[in-house]
Amino acid sequence: MINYKNITLKRLTKDDKHIYYESGFKHPDEQVDYLTGTDKSYSYSQISDYVDHVVDQNDRIDFLIFSETRLVGEIVFSHIDTLTKHCDFRIAIFNQSDFSKKYGSHAMKAGLDYMISKHEIVSFSLEVYTFNLRAIHVYEKFGFKIISRHKDAKNRDYYIMRLTTEKH
Repeated sequence: MINYKNITLKRLTKDDKHIYYESGFKHPDEQVDYLTGTDKSYSYSQISDYVDHVVDQNDRIDFLIFSETRLVGEIVFSHIDTLTKHCDFRIAIFNQSDFSKKYGSHAMKAGLDYMISKHEIVSFSLEVYTFNLRAIHVYEKFGFKIISRHKDAKNRDYYIMRLTTEKH
């Protein structure tokens, strides 16, 4: 576990299926779904299968973001390449009522520090919709730069952003 200010990062395990589903997927937040491009719902069985699949992968680390004992989101480092010292990154706060509480910023700080210090990762990439201005602002505060602009399968614009640094 990683504690930082008002959050705790806990590695996702198979024992977390229930709380992960209940907090993030049982009653999805429409605004969060819009900002992340999520356009379908997930059953407990689908989430259970997903957790079974991802916790055993060697090239990713999934953290749950807790505020005290309440699960508020997730932060994921995937496609971890120890040779190039690069990985992909994503973060989600599950409910808009938890926006503006610094959960995301603190989770990013703790997660990026962990990946840099423990796994020597120095380059991080992410995708973000161009209309998700709140997220873009936070990413830019951490030093992420817009690398390119693309369209998804539904013709929505998104950026690829990258952070390349020895420190942040």
